[in-house]
Amino acid sequence: MAANISTLWVIGLLAYLLQAFLGVMGAAPYMGALAGLAIAIFAQPPLTAGLVYAIRLRADGRNVRLEDLFEGFKQRYWQAVVTAFPPLFVGLTGAALIVAAVLAVLIPMGIWAGVNNWDTDKIILAIVLGCAAAVPVALVLMCVMLFFVFTPVAVWDHPESGWAAVKTSARIVRAHFWSVAGLSLIFAAIYTAAAIAGLLACCVGVFFTIPFALVWHNATLVHIYRTWTVERPPEDAP
Repeated sequence: MAANISTLWVIGLLAYLLQAFLGVMGAAPYMGALAGLAIAIFAQPPLTAGLVYAIRLRADGRNVRLEDLFEGFKQRYWQAVVTAFPPLFVGLTGAALIVAAVLAVLIPMGIWAGVNNWDTDKIILAIVLGCAAAVPVALVLMCVMLFFVFTPVAVWDHPESGWAAVKTSARIVRAHFWSVAGLSLIFAAIYTAAAIAGLLACCVGVFFTIPFALVWHNATLVHIYRTWTVERPPEDAP
């Protein structure tokens, strides 16, 4: 038991370090945007699927090995890659709508402020209204992104296609939307607490707190996914 827990922590740490490395590559100048897009499609989904695979093994009472983290690249690579496209499309569309909403406010405000002479109050008002216009679009975007949270788990139950995993995740979230929304807030709070605790521990603490939070997050998703997808007998069944 202890060996499996320590292995899960090492797997969580390795997944965290790889994600951080991939994030640095995506932030590189010049080709960074293109590299970040390629990473988001071809590397991140199978890596997350591998972490879920290891957690599923432990949940089934089986031994976990370090190499299990990379099973997503071996068994479900293209299925995982396919699952990256719907949230990516939603994210890019949402970002474009946020920019459009902000510009729809800032441009008329800028013209009005210019005609009536610029001053500090007008500039602040334009900025506040521009940010306010982005809030509803951002909230809708976050709500839509919730429909993909179970995709890395569902991909292991749908070897036929990644799209089937996406539809399964969307169906589950649609049936339990408010529960998933509340759970996402808890996840955000846990990650924030883990990051703060790790930084307070001379910064190196994040190498302990974040991997545990990452493993706990995905283990919770596996448990809830299995709970909500189990076939229940009819009420009149004996």
